[in-house]
Amino acid sequence: MHPLIRRLSLAGIIVILLLATAATSFAQTATPPATPTPPPPACVADPQTACVKIVFYPTTLKADLFLGADPATAQPTTQVQASTLYVTFPKPAAGQTIPVIVKNIHDGGKGEGQLYMYPDMPETVNVPYAPNVTTTLYLYPVKKYIRGEITAKCSPQSVQKGEDVACIVSLDGAPQTIPAPAPTPNPDGSVPPPAPPSATLAAGQSYTFIVDPGKHDVKFDLTGANAALWSPASQTKTVTVSAGSYPQLATASFTKAGHVVAALSNAADGWVGDFYLDGTLVKPQVGTIDQWVPGNALHKVDVRNIAKTGSPLIHPYYDGSNSAYVVSGQTSTITVTPTKVPDSSLKTPDFNGQNIARSTTDWIAWYPVHSAMTAALAEDDANHLFLTVLLDGAVVGDVGPYRKTAVAGSTTADCGIPEHTPCFNIGWLIPLGHLAAGQHSLHAQSAPFDVQFSDGWETFYPGYYVYWDDTFVINAPATPATPAP
Repeated sequence: MHPLIRRLSLAGIIVILLLATAATSFAQTATPPATPTPPPPACVADPQTACVKIVFYPTTLKADLFLGADPATAQPTTQVQASTLYVTFPKPAAGQTIPVIVKNIHDGGKGEGQLYMYPDMPETVNVPYAPNVTTTLYLYPVKKYIRGEITAKCSPQSVQKGEDVACIVSLDGAPQTIPAPAPTPNPDGSVPPPAPPSATLAAGQSYTFIVDPGKHDVKFDLTGANAALWSPASQTKTVTVSAGSYPQLATASFTKAGHVVAALSNAADGWVGDFYLDGTLVKPQVGTIDQWVPGNALHKVDVRNIAKTGSPLIHPYYDGSNSAYVVSGQTSTITVTPTKVPDSSLKTPDFNGQNIARSTTDWIAWYPVHSAMTAALAEDDANHLFLTVLLDGAVVGDVGPYRKTAVAGSTTADCGIPEHTPCFNIGWLIPLGHLAAGQHSLHAQSAPFDVQFSDGWETFYPGYYVYWDDTFVINAPATPATPAP
């Protein structure tokens, strides 16, 4: 047996005995052992022996010592994963050398063996200048990077507390699992068990993958209960990786939608309408809407068919609209202020009232209303042109036309408007029931319809209303004179 190997074997036996003694002492006294004494060096210089101590830089490195110059035939020693290695020269002679190979060099760092490794280091160790001498040989192993890294980041913007959004990360088509962070030690010093790996990468978090050199596709798919608030729903980043310690970045930024709250300015008073957002109906006959829209863009709100809930006989309003630039992740309030249709745009028919006595205590009033204007209106529309009537603040009901008279001489289309159907005069007779004597209010309005009046201007009125308000008085009958006695 080689003298160096024999000496190393003896040193190993001594180390085992020392460790066994320390363990037995702890078992008997139930007290922690003192800091263990470092094992003796594998080589101790004496008058017959010289030693060479191999020291690594950095000192955190550990390695195995093999004797021999040929990697295929070099013989292992008992010096395994030691931070200091020794080469023994028994009976040293001038010019003597021993070939060794330092193998399995490790530093215990993250990614060792996958991202990088240390190549074996063959060395020719020269004999010290005399026996009973130990010299030092410094070795500087160099990392060899065999792969590269990609740092993937899931970055949806403006995530608020309580919002649920994360990324499913796929690498070259394969979904990845994300290891959980190391657990935080408990106050008593114990460490809880690690959490299981996750199938998602949390919003704002990064994780670094070790990959082979070359091009790689990193795909990010949004997931979570609130994922629909961000766009796009998926992104793919292509990165080119080289072997080395500098990771390539693959960051997927997702733009959050903007928040729009739109309302009629008089919604608190019961006004409603059909709300359109960027031309699409959102909800009919409401006073306000709450929607998420693409951020960093201009958005338009239109409100049509504006009316007051439960009150059909209200002066009509034009459709209203307003626009606002909506910033991603922020709330924009859009207020639509409706504008009343001016009286000059409403065709108010002539009207008069007639009272018919029925008793000495009350009256039945027939309120004949007629239009003196001639209008081009389809006959079927004229037959169904109803008025909704409000008497003294209470809805009476819908009243159809009692008179629909074609204009004299009108055949297929006259009124001087060849492109329209025959013209009609239309009137309504409104039964008001038994009315007590005194002043009463009357409010009537038709549904909107399209009409063209023969008023010399041939003006076309889309969404035309018949609309008016009136007050009238029911007079009590005169008291008969008392005959003279």
